[in-house]
Amino acid sequence: MNKTFKNNTFFFISFCFICVQSFAQVANFSANKLKGCSPLTNVKFTDFSSGTITSRTWFLGLGGSPIVGNDSIVFATYITPGFYTVKLVVSNGVSTDTLELVNYIKVYENPVA
Repeated sequence: MNKTFKNNTFFFISFCFICVQSFAQVANFSANKLKGCSPLTNVKFTDFSSGTITSRTWFLGLGGSPIVGNDSIVFATYITPGFYTVKLVVSNGVSTDTLELVNYIKVYENPVA
């Protein structure tokens, strides 16, 4: 408690500090291959998210259903040439965080001899 004097009047100023520990998660991932010729196989995505993670949802840009569960490592094969956007949604059971990397994977056509 701090004491402050103003116009010969005694004021008490009290401070209350509340420490809140954050358990919020922050989504983060990387891949072992970012580009290559078709088919681009065994692309390994690894989750490097921080915080308490209770579930993960991977969108690998291949269409179809996402990979839902708690897998911190997933694999994909890209056959069709083009760019692929990859997204990871992580949750702690209360809130979520998302990292989406647009055009993260680039697949080239096979060279023709």
